[in-house]
Amino acid sequence: HNYDAGWVSELQNSGSLVVPRVVLEAFPGVVLLKKKSRDKTIELIVSECRDKGYDGVVLESWSRWAAYGVLDDPELRQLALQFVKQLGEALHSISSKSSTRNHLELIYVIPAPRMEGPNNQDFGPEDLLQLADSVVVVVLLLEEISFIYLRSTSHLCNGMTKVQSIFLYIRIKV
Repeated sequence: HNYDAGWVSELQNSGSLVVPRVVLEAFPGVVLLKKKSRDKTIELIVSECRDKGYDGVVLESWSRWAAYGVLDDPELRQLALQFVKQLGEALHSISSKSSTRNHLELIYVIPAPRMEGPNNQDFGPEDLLQLADSVVVVVLLLEEISFIYLRSTSHLCNGMTKVQSIFLYIRIKV
């Protein structure tokens, strides 16, 4: 994608945060199991933010990890959560003029839980508590709104004591 420093500066001068979307598409085994690859991935994301003057990132990885079976394996799931936590800590170590928190921000996107009830692939309150110090906002994606979806996501509120915000992003099909 083309980078436009003037546009980024204009947005930030108007009070907006510039947080590009990052989707982890690499095979999870490479990023999660190899410390050198994990560290390199985090450094790449952080240096891009620092070099371009971004205010952090919006990270999407949970649904990919679910598709690869990472979340079904307790050890891999823990490595996945550690990756997100480590990225958040690395971003928080860099100052930001635009952010009210004075550091780069990590916004984490999670898919809606399955309608049948929580399972291994769902992001739960324990996950939220583990990431609470590293993630500023959790964005919950919903394809369509229904009572069942809202009820099935209410379990996340158990982990809300430390996280600042959970946003619901609802795409309504017409």
